Amino acid sequence: MKSRICMGAVVFLCACCFPLSGAARVLAGASSRDAQVSQDVQRKLSVIVDKASIYLEPSASSPVIGFVMRDTPLKSYAGDGEWYRIMLPAGQEMISAIGYISAKDVKVLEEQALGAPDFWSVGGVKYKGLGLEITFSGGFTRFGGGDIADAALGMYDEWAALIAAQGYSIRDREYRAFQSGVDVSADIAFRLSPRLAVGFSAEYLHARDFNKFGLVRDVYYYFAYSTPILQAVVIRPAVYWTIPLGDWLSIVLDGGPAVFLANFEYNRNYLTDTNEDSFHLKGHDVAFGVQASVALEVRLNERIGLLLRAGGRTARASSFEGDEKYERVVNGGDESGPQYTGALLFGHRDSYPVMTANAGAAPADARSAVLDFTGFSLSVGLKVRI
Repeated sequence: MKSRICMGAVVFLCACCFPLSGAARVLAGASSRDAQVSQDVQRKLSVIVDKASIYLEPSASSPVIGFVMRDTPLKSYAGDGEWYRIMLPAGQEMISAIGYISAKDVKVLEEQALGAPDFWSVGGVKYKGLGLEITFSGGFTRFGGGDIADAALGMYDEWAALIAAQGYSIRDREYRAFQSGVDVSADIAFRLSPRLAVGFSAEYLHARDFNKFGLVRDVYYYFAYSTPILQAVVIRPAVYWTIPLGDWLSIVLDGGPAVFLANFEYNRNYLTDTNEDSFHLKGHDVAFGVQASVALEVRLNERIGLLLRAGGRTARASSFEGDEKYERVVNGGDESGPQYTGALLFGHRDSYPVMTANAGAAPADARSAVLDFTGFSLSVGLKVRI
C-alpha cells in the first residue's frame, strides 16, 4: 500500500516538476503529437479492461497520469484508431487532466461526425427553425437619371432666366444634381442548402433635391424654390448563393429580374409682393430591369449576421403618364393655365432641357421622357435566421 502511495506521489511530482511544456500538457491536454490525431469525430467510449492506464501523450512510453476502471463511460473528440484523447475524471483533489487511452482498452459505443461548424445550432442542440432568412438594409444610392435629371436642371435654369427677364437680379444659386438618394430594402429567402437560397426582395428608393436662388429687385429680397422628387418601389425574385470564407465570414451573391414602380414630381414656386408663381408636374411609370448585389456577411452569432452590401441595377422607365398644372397671380390677377394630362415629354426649349405633360405646347424635338435607374447602392444590413 505504501509503495502505491509512493509511486503515485512520484508520478504527481514528476508531472509537476516536468519542464513547463510537460505540465501544460497534463493540465491543458496539449501534445507534440496532437497534429497526428484527427478531431472530426465525437465518440462515446466504454472501458473493457479491469484497469486502463491514461497516458500523458498518445504513446505507451509516456508517463501514466491516471487510471480508469472497467465500464467507465468516456467521451473523446479526437482519435487516430490507436489512441483516443479523453478527459480524466476528477478525483478527490478535484483536478481533471486531459490524456490518452489506448484503443485496445475501450470499445466505441457511438460515433458522430462533427464536420464544419453548424451555425444553425444553439447550445450544442441543432436548431431546425423554418429555414427562413430575413435581411433588412439601408444606405446610399446613385442612379443615372436620364431625361428626368436633365430636365430638372434645365427647367431650373430656364426659370431663373425668365425671372431675370422680369427685372429681378438672381443671387445665391444653390443646385444639386438629381441623381442620388437613399435605398432601403428587405429580403426574405428560404434556404434550400447551406449555400443556396431562393426568395424575393422589396426595395424603396427615394431621391429629393431642394434647390433655390434669390431674387433681388430694388431693396427687396425673395427666394424661389424648385424640388424634384423620385419615389420608387423595386420588387424582384432572387437567387442567393453563399461562399464561406471562414467560420464566421462569408460572401453572399444574389440577383434576379426586377419590377420598378416609379413616381416622379417636380415642383417650383416663388412669391413676391406682386407675383405668386407655382408649377407642378408629376408622373408615374412601371419599368422592368435586372438587379444584383454582393455582400460580405459577418456572423455575430448563430442566428444574426451583419452585412456590408454593394448592389447594382439597370432599368429605364420611358412611358411616364402624369399631369401638369401652372398657377400664376400677378397684381391680384389670375393668369393660371389649365391642367394638362398625358405622357411626360422631354425636349429642348430655347436650348434648355425641359419636360411637359402638355402635348400641344411640347418642344419640336419632344419625345417620351426617360428615367434611367441604372446605378448602384451601398448599404449596411442585418440578417436574421428564423
